[in-house]
Amino acid sequence: MQLILKLTEDKRNHIANERKRKRTRREMITMIEGMKKKEGKKEILIMVGLIGHFVRDAAIALTMVDSSL
Repeated sequence: MQLILKLTEDKRNHIANERKRKRTRREMITMIEGMKKKEGKKEILIMVGLIGHFVRDAAIALTMVDSSL
């Protein structure tokens, strides 16, 4: 019974993390689109680099926003 509860809790945490990640990815896309109007590509890449712990999501967001990067 204890193991089943633990697995359920892990699954719930995983789903919650996925939801958070999708939201942050969406926010990042919005932010990058806003920056695209103001600054050049190099600045966008630096800004995305500063969002360090979302590196993979940042890369995905970048390619979704502007595939020419």
